[in-house]
Amino acid sequence: MARYKVSYDKSLCIGAFACVAACPKHFAQAGDKADLIGADNAKDLQEKEIGEEDLETCKDAEGVCPVNCIKVVETK
Repeated sequence: MARYKVSYDKSLCIGAFACVAACPKHFAQAGDKADLIGADNAKDLQEKEIGEEDLETCKDAEGVCPVNCIKVVETK
């Protein structure tokens, strides 16, 4: 089964929360910006691995972000 990495650059987030609406399992409102749920505790760049079962909603979040601060890539 393929694995994917979700990378979220919180420093670029403008607080539109489109990612939260598209993918509430992995993104949550945290004050004036979103957080990537279950990610490492990095201040600005948050990352986590997901499986194929979560790919569609995470790709949706990537697609609706108005500042393109979410990236989803396949890991090897």
